[in-house]
This record gives sequence, C-alpha cells and structure tokens, in this order.
Amino acid sequence: MDAVTLTLRPADADDFDEIVKLSEGIYAGHDYLPLMFRQWLQRDNVVVILAHCGVRLVGLRANFVVDDGRTLIHRAGRVHPDYRGQGIFKQVGEHSIKHAKEHYPNLQRKRFTSIGDTEIPDPRKLFELHVEAYHVEKEFCDKLKATVLTNSMEIKTCAPDYFANIIESLPARLFTRNSILSNWCPFERLRSNVDHILRESTELYVEKCDDDVIPNSLSVGTLSPRVKYKQWVAEVYADSPDLFQAHIVHQLKRACELINDDFIFIFTMQDESLSSLLRIIMKDQLQFKTADFYHNKTLRVYEMDITEKSHR
Repeated sequence: MDAVTLTLRPADADDFDEIVKLSEGIYAGHDYLPLMFRQWLQRDNVVVILAHCGVRLVGLRANFVVDDGRTLIHRAGRVHPDYRGQGIFKQVGEHSIKHAKEHYPNLQRKRFTSIGDTEIPDPRKLFELHVEAYHVEKEFCDKLKATVLTNSMEIKTCAPDYFANIIESLPARLFTRNSILSNWCPFERLRSNVDHILRESTELYVEKCDDDVIPNSLSVGTLSPRVKYKQWVAEVYADSPDLFQAHIVHQLKRACELINDDFIFIFTMQDESLSSLLRIIMKDQLQFKTADFYHNKTLRVYEMDITEKSHR
C-alpha cells in the first residue's frame, strides 16, 4: 500500500466540526474529545496536531507538556477508520513530538495511559492501577441524605494554595513513581504541576487535620463528561482503610451534589487490596451495578524516551 501524503498542522477552533465527525462512534459513547477540544485550545501547554489527506481530516493527536517542560502527555489520538493501518498515527505522533520540542527543548519523555485489555509491548510500563466503575442513578442522589453512608473521619476540600503548599510534603509511600493522576493524566508530584493538576480536576480532598500537620491522604475528583454519559473519576491516595473509605464516601456525596443526575462513578487505586472494601460499599451496601464498559479493566501508565539519543 502506498504511503499516504499528509498535511500536518496545529488545530484551531474552526476545526471543531471536523473533529466531532472524526470521533463519531468512538468508545461506545464514552468519548471525551468533542467536549474537551475547545478547552484544550485555551491552554498554552496543549497542542492538537491534525493530519489531512487532501481536504479530509484523517487523524489527530492531542498532547500537553508538564513536569517543568520535561514530559509530553499524550491526551487523545484518532485515525479515520478508512485510513487505519497506514502509519498515520505514527506520523502524527512523530510530528507532535517535533512540534513540542520546538517550544520545550528540554523534553525527555512521553507518557500516556491506557485501559486496553492487553499490555502495549514497546513503551516501558511504569505502573498499573485497578479500576472499578459503577452506575449511580439520579434517584440515589435525590435520596442521598437518607442513606446509611457515614464517615468516621472528616474529609475536606483542598484549596489550591493549600495544595501547592503540601504537594511535595505528602507521604511519598502513597504515590507510585512519585506520580499523581488527575483525570487519568500522570503528573510528577511537583509544585510546578499544581495548576496543571487543578485544570484537569474538579476538586481535591484531604482528611481534616491541624494546619501545621501534613495530611496522610489525598484524593482527586473530576467531573468528566462524555458524549453519552456523565462520569466522575476518583483517584484515591490512602493506605489506611478508614481514610480510603472516608474519601470514597465523600467523593460519592460530592459527585451526587454536583451532577444530580445519572452518572458513572469510576475509581482507580494503587492498592488493589482495598478494592474489596470498595465493593462492599458499592455493591453490598448501596446495590450499585457495575459499569460494563470498565469491567475488569486495568489502567496502565507508560513512558517512552524521546530524547535525541534514544533515536540514534
């Protein structure tokens, strides 16, 4: 098959309709790209590269730069069904890296996450997280105050300034590879990443403690709307069962308050031993049904070296 000749360029707001058409039918209604595209264009560290064959949009890659300009995060990728298997995804990826390096010369690596059923062999897998997801109906949100959900420990919203002050002092044992995930995007636990993490998330939470005490837990909650669904993504960093449960209950309540409609409640956790506690709450106590799209999924975080020496 002859190589496809592509025209590659950064996207702009006028490309929205083409991007929506390219994304039709993706992920069984769980696609986020049409809902995020305009927001991404407002961020100075995000670039969406488009690939056209003639006048037809056939592929794209969305990436952003974090970790003091050292990490390129792959956020989204698409190839038109008629053009798959022709190396377009690779070409757009290589151009995206080149474009990013023109603006961030200290780039060292590319990171991305995947919930595919099989591992990707070429990049280095940094770590993986267990995923649980449940359907929450609006009826539950309406009756939330009458449920048996209680917390033995008080959880509070983590204000941006407070988060900036504690991010590098939180217990290192909670964070695999010193990473915080926000909306499934991996960030180094750096003060310079605070604004990036906050943009990807809706709220952050810690247990209530004295101002001069560093918390022993953190969780990130994100309202992540999809084409056909509303989703709340919860990432919990706690190794105490009591704290873990407290964060789960608090995030469920906050998601119900903010969404007040049917939604999918998604968790990622680094300590899979805590998943049994989660199931007791979600399935046994609350009788929530598992979301089939995420059933038995594992979120894997990958890394690739993109320095010049890696390509020699």
